[in-house]
Amino acid sequence: MTPRHIICLVPLLAITLAACQAYVEKYVEPKVDPNLMPTNYQTRLLNQLRDELDDPTGIRDASITEPTLKAVGPDMRYVVCTRFNSRDYNGRYSPHEKVAYFFAGQMTQLVDAPAGFCANVAYKPFPELQKLCRQLNCPA
Repeated sequence: MTPRHIICLVPLLAITLAACQAYVEKYVEPKVDPNLMPTNYQTRLLNQLRDELDDPTGIRDASITEPTLKAVGPDMRYVVCTRFNSRDYNGRYSPHEKVAYFFAGQMTQLVDAPAGFCANVAYKPFPELQKLCRQLNCPA
């Protein structure tokens, strides 16, 4: 092979490598950190509860925890606990304790907290939940 042939092959090799890189970026999923710290978790909880509760208005005694790494099965995951009193479809108040599970910073599940799961956590007031209304943008 002459130097002239080698010079002609260099651009061809560069194009081939670029095509391989594009293939890898398109078809190989990047590694995800399952325990990425959740952001905007309060807004996500509010939106989910607005859709889920029989009556999202007039909520009382609302409190929430900061995202905390807890054992969920064999893995550690960020969780957020919340508790509140809301009205059912008959207008009667009942207490709730919910836990939100997060994976890679995204809320994946909001369910009733298993007994004792949210024990010994530091709750703080959650006034935004007490101001919840039926529509996305509540009147002032």
